[in-house]
Amino acid sequence: QAFLFSINSDDTDSQINTYNIDKWETEYALKSLPSAGPCFGGGFDLYLCDKCDTNKTSYIKVSSDSYNIQNGTKFCGSTDNWESKIKYTFLVKDYEVFQFLA
Repeated sequence: QAFLFSINSDDTDSQINTYNIDKWETEYALKSLPSAGPCFGGGFDLYLCDKCDTNKTSYIKVSSDSYNIQNGTKFCGSTDNWESKIKYTFLVKDYEVFQFLA
């Protein structure tokens, strides 16, 4: 089982959103690329680029293939980042990847 979560906060409110992976898509949960950060989901629902804190080419797909991300603007925090009709791009403040072992 796999999931993503995002924490968006401003001066007045903090919000945690959780996105589960479809049970038939777990093989696509996480992919590591040598020239980028981690990528999540088949077709890269969430892609973190190299130097993602200064390079605004990381993206979240508008319609995800594997994770149940229904609202890309909620995930990346803005509609200003609309690129084509496929994805929202954003800068990354921080990210962590965890693996839980049974």
